[in-house]
Amino acid sequence: MTRTLDGNETARLRAHDDGTVDVVVQVDRLSVGAFALEVSLLLRSMSDELLFPCEGDVVIVSLCKDQGLSTMAQGASQFEVRLLRRDLELMESFLLKYYRDGRAEVDHIDIDLYAPYSGVEVGTLILRAGDSAPGMTAEEAMRILGIG
Repeated sequence: MTRTLDGNETARLRAHDDGTVDVVVQVDRLSVGAFALEVSLLLRSMSDELLFPCEGDVVIVSLCKDQGLSTMAQGASQFEVRLLRRDLELMESFLLKYYRDGRAEVDHIDIDLYAPYSGVEVGTLILRAGDSAPGMTAEEAMRILGIG
């Protein structure tokens, strides 16, 4: 079953001089719950793929079952992103915590994407939160961790 995201999340492509392409997905508090649910459905094999529009193209996200790397392949007006289970779990955790707390722990997460069967990096999937916790200094982090 194919599912489509059609909420407030927005996606855009960012091309680099080296030929790699980033897929940047902006998620806000209004869309985070639906997005988290769709990622959970993918993880549990209750849907096959998730589609969302991206600047006239479409991004197709699915669970990668046969390779050791998350991949991206570009076709005619579409980008097929196949994510490893651990990368989908990272997305799910990021989105669920954002939903629970009303803001994300960090402002974004990056997932490196490679050409299928080659291991050559071709881009990055970036999930960017509209609302995130403020950054902290190294001293604050050390205090929280009980270091020094």
